[in-house]
Amino acid sequence: MHDVDTAVLRTFLALAETGSFSRAGALVGRSQSAVSEQIRKLEEMCGRVLVERTTRRVQLTTQGEQFLQHARAMVAQADAMLARFRAPDLEGEVRFGSPEDFASAYLPDILAAFAVAHPAVELHVTCQLTLPLVEEFEAGAQD
Repeated sequence: MHDVDTAVLRTFLALAETGSFSRAGALVGRSQSAVSEQIRKLEEMCGRVLVERTTRRVQLTTQGEQFLQHARAMVAQADAMLARFRAPDLEGEVRFGSPEDFASAYLPDILAAFAVAHPAVELHVTCQLTLPLVEEFEAGAQD
């Protein structure tokens, strides 16, 4: 079993973006030779040539272009996961008003998902006709 290190994927993305081992290294804080070694190991792990190297330029192969899509998705997913868990937990009180017709159709699922995502938030839910809700909102009685 092989694990793909997101740091290596970030190096690959930097190389794809810059077209240069040296510039990619500057973006990820590694030397040109370290970038080259990471890409070599990545290619070895994949069993594919991802990058064509010449003395003047670096270009992704067809396999490299396909790999690029997956690398972007994995790095984005890893970033989203960390952002979700690094973000401070919401807490406090929210006064939420909903029209009755909307509340019966959609609100139970929405409130359940919100409660799981933000357990420290105390929700006060009011369901009634739209005009009284608008008046309460304008008066500051609803958030």
